[in-house]
Amino acid sequence: MAFVITADSVPVPDGWGWGDYWSCAEYVQWHKLNVQAYGSDVANQKFVSAWSSISGILSTDHNYNWCKYDKSFTDYFAAYGIDVGNILSNAVTAAGNLVNAAGNVTQGVSNTTQLLKWALPVALLIALIIASMWAYNKFAKG
Repeated sequence: MAFVITADSVPVPDGWGWGDYWSCAEYVQWHKLNVQAYGSDVANQKFVSAWSSISGILSTDHNYNWCKYDKSFTDYFAAYGIDVGNILSNAVTAAGNLVNAAGNVTQGVSNTTQLLKWALPVALLIALIIASMWAYNKFAKG
């Protein structure tokens, strides 16, 4: 069930069993609306208060709270100076950052490979022309 979120909404934390509760994206949406309505300081205070009040096995300190493994969620709140993770989730999201960085490097290598497919033969052709001109000037004109 999708909630209608406003800056004055009260978060609905996950509990035991089936039920409707706020997703990670809904917490982000709520925070954004609070930033617009009240400014980032008040938005941060409201979020931290609501986030830290989650209790039980799904508490924010527990590893079963999945929002802390959501890179977009953690990155969003980190931009506001709020660390929503713990040691394990921070390690997991850091590993995800490394994988993304490796993907970017792989893409860069792929782009370089594509460039070299035509640039290398052109460079060799230019070098051959220059070498031929040098050899002609050196030996033919002699």
